[in-house]
Amino acid sequence: FGLEMREATDNSGADPVVIVEGRRLSRVEAALLYEEMGKGVQALTTQARGINPLRPWDARNAAALDSRTVAQAIDELDITPRAKSALRAQVSSDNGVASERQSLLAMLSMIAGGEFEKFWTDSEVFRCAAGNQALADRLALAVGSERVRLATPATKVESSGRGVRVTTRAGETLEADDVVVAVPPSVWSVIAFEPGLPVELTGVQAPGVQTGPVVKHLVRVDSRVWRATNTAPEAMLENPVALVWESTDGQDVPQGPTLAGFGGGPVADALRSMTREQRDSAVKSAYASAFRTTPDHFGDTRFMSWPDDPWAGCGYSFPAPGQVTRAGPILDRGVGRVRFAGEHVSLAFIGYMEGALSTGVRAAQRIAGVRERPLVREAAGAAT
Repeated sequence: FGLEMREATDNSGADPVVIVEGRRLSRVEAALLYEEMGKGVQALTTQARGINPLRPWDARNAAALDSRTVAQAIDELDITPRAKSALRAQVSSDNGVASERQSLLAMLSMIAGGEFEKFWTDSEVFRCAAGNQALADRLALAVGSERVRLATPATKVESSGRGVRVTTRAGETLEADDVVVAVPPSVWSVIAFEPGLPVELTGVQAPGVQTGPVVKHLVRVDSRVWRATNTAPEAMLENPVALVWESTDGQDVPQGPTLAGFGGGPVADALRSMTREQRDSAVKSAYASAFRTTPDHFGDTRFMSWPDDPWAGCGYSFPAPGQVTRAGPILDRGVGRVRFAGEHVSLAFIGYMEGALSTGVRAAQRIAGVRERPLVREAAGAAT
């Protein structure tokens, strides 16, 4: 759509903010920690070679990898205990669930989808200059805005060999050849599927497609205070948020820049349990300490809790052990005329907009009966 991308600022020359095991690390200590973590991620990257991120369940040892957790894999790495602790905290927050509940095969598939070493360095270096909403707006225009129905919740999906009937909350009935279910698995339960979805997707004792809590705590700053002390605006904390960055990076913001504090999994749950006053106080105090300034520089806040949004119910997905091989193939091929799209369908880009977009394209290609174009570049060492 010709949307301009803006590259994130390189702040590698500034002092890093890294707090591990309750202590802020010096520049030298942080460098040593990142070096150790680098060894760990390289070992994980080596394991990812040979995984086809479009069909990871076809890997020679898929079942064994899927039964193992990311926590187990990290525990076996030949790196320092501090680096293991930092890696566990990072993947727990990034992936939205504790590392003890993450499938190792899912992690390796995501690394392969991001082109191995580039997954760790290039996954989040560009931002849409006009904001992500611009992409949604352009998509709607391309489809035809008059054909996009908003505020029309679906309550029932009935499918047969002849087609699909969707019933809306208002009692309206829509008929089609196929339906693409792109809402998160966390809200499937509010839609009556007839026939019902396979147990591999819905689960019995536990969800068939695991999702996790993800939150952001946004804070307005009166100026880029970190520059006065040559401190990077990115931070790796333990609490009350896990990761921090400037969400207004590269923008002219007369009203003041904004820091985004991100938390997934256990960190998100802890933030959600606080009152607004407790959250704001904890986050502003942490930022003041991290950026060597005082809390009075931090102003208006906004707390984004996707798990508490009734139309989301989660941040995004990450497969639990066993779910890649059990649910992955069904999500990929669909159930009769019911197709699936969304980041939770993509094992190459779990949790990313890229996963949602690419699986939407794939669903459209299959419904239209056109030859599917590869959605992931073949990288050296990846299985075909």
